Amino acid sequence: MTLVSSARSTDDEPHGHTRAPVEGRSSEERLRIAFFMDVFPRISNTFILNQIAGLLDRGHDVNIFARSAGDFNHTHELVRQYRMEERMRHLRIPNNPADRLITAASHFARPYAWRPGILDAFNLRRHGCSALNMAQLYTALSFLRQPDYDIVHAQFGNLGPSLLRLSRGGKSKAPLVVSFRGADLSSVIKRNPHAYDELLRSGDLFLPVSDFFKRRLEELGAPPERVEVLRSGIDTDRFPFRQRSRNPGEPTRVIFLGRLTEKKGILSAIEAVARAIAAGRELELTIVGEGELESKARRQAAEAGIASRVHWAGPQPAAAVASHLAESHLLVAPCVTASNGDQEGVPNVLKEAMASGLPVLSTIHSGVPELVDDGISGYLVAEHDSSALYQRLLDLVDHPELWPAMGRAGRAKVEKEYDSRALNERLVMLYRRARETKSVRSVQ
Repeated sequence: MTLVSSARSTDDEPHGHTRAPVEGRSSEERLRIAFFMDVFPRISNTFILNQIAGLLDRGHDVNIFARSAGDFNHTHELVRQYRMEERMRHLRIPNNPADRLITAASHFARPYAWRPGILDAFNLRRHGCSALNMAQLYTALSFLRQPDYDIVHAQFGNLGPSLLRLSRGGKSKAPLVVSFRGADLSSVIKRNPHAYDELLRSGDLFLPVSDFFKRRLEELGAPPERVEVLRSGIDTDRFPFRQRSRNPGEPTRVIFLGRLTEKKGILSAIEAVARAIAAGRELELTIVGEGELESKARRQAAEAGIASRVHWAGPQPAAAVASHLAESHLLVAPCVTASNGDQEGVPNVLKEAMASGLPVLSTIHSGVPELVDDGISGYLVAEHDSSALYQRLLDLVDHPELWPAMGRAGRAKVEKEYDSRALNERLVMLYRRARETKSVRSVQ
């Protein structure tokens, strides 16, 4: 978990906003759920916002523990609609190291801070007040000052080991649930193949977002009965379906949507579009997102002579993303395994594009083939195969008569397997089962 210094904190009890259960839902025990993440809100983590909203709609109580507060002024409308800022419970970590010590010391005067095992849980006896351990200590103090939860959910795998120690040290009875979404099961494991050994032995429920990651968890030693695929869903209502067609003389509008990083394949996307334009096709490329490769990508477009055909939209809120998708004909997402081992789970941008009716062009990468049926809802090519990517782009551009059937197939796949409402129902079911299983294990 990375050290941050601006996490917000609210009073111990939530303020005001309590959503009624979904109409027609039978009354069940209300769950108190703790969500842990590094930063909240983060514009790219719409899937987490959908989970929070879905749980609140079902009458459950969600508290958010994030070491750093994101930008609440430029975020998804769900954050405001559900007043999620008021659900943050993490103590603010002062910027000044001395203030961190003084503030932490003041909390040790409270009874909740003195639970068995806390000092050992975060190696304070051995490593003292390093920046990382201080960050972990603030997370512990933030958690321990709350009543015990029914569920503790680490939204990313790299948070799991710290939360396992925290749950043990704080004597929490809540099951520890850990989601694995991408880098946490790719680049983390490449750096340290044993990063999750203890977590996989002792955690209660692991939720990979794909069958691909499920197999990897089991290969690393996770008990199969504690691994359940829970796909990251989208609200399909936010992405209205429209059958795609192209008017005579109209350029094909291609969109790339995502962070401009190595694993997203932005440079491959620009290369394929440039080659198609050089081959005489009329294309326009819209790039929605930002990242460390933006300068290099802009130079590449300029050197290929297509700068006038590329529109740089920058990062956009959810409503604007939906509008950009609605105005496009095709989405290209040539995902690759980054040099540091980082991989995608199943990119949300593909789900959103398919829900909107766009044929998609992507790669045989991680869980992508579980979403995109090659030749049915779009095309898949091997990672780093620039010739195949270019050729499949030409196939899509040259055969717009294929678009309607591909769009319908993509929409049907997303509605069937990636709709957030159904997935949130499944999440609650898995929570309840994890509680029952932990209760049985604790008496054995």
